[in-house]
Amino acid sequence: MSTNGSTQTATAVELDMRNLLRAKKARISNEGKETGDDFYFLVSQISSQSVHEIDHLIEGLRGVRKKLDKGW
Repeated sequence: MSTNGSTQTATAVELDMRNLLRAKKARISNEGKETGDDFYFLVSQISSQSVHEIDHLIEGLRGVRKKLDKGW
């Protein structure tokens, strides 16, 4: 039995494993970025809704203030 053949086989297996691990790491990294983007989008959307509600409340309070200033 030749040790050279089994060494080449072991080297090929190691290379295959390295390539698989690199591909898996890259995929996980990309999934993490997508999750981060999704999270950023959700936070941004919630912030936008909150700012809109606060603006609406401010306008309502300004209307009440005008009425109070006029003496109702």
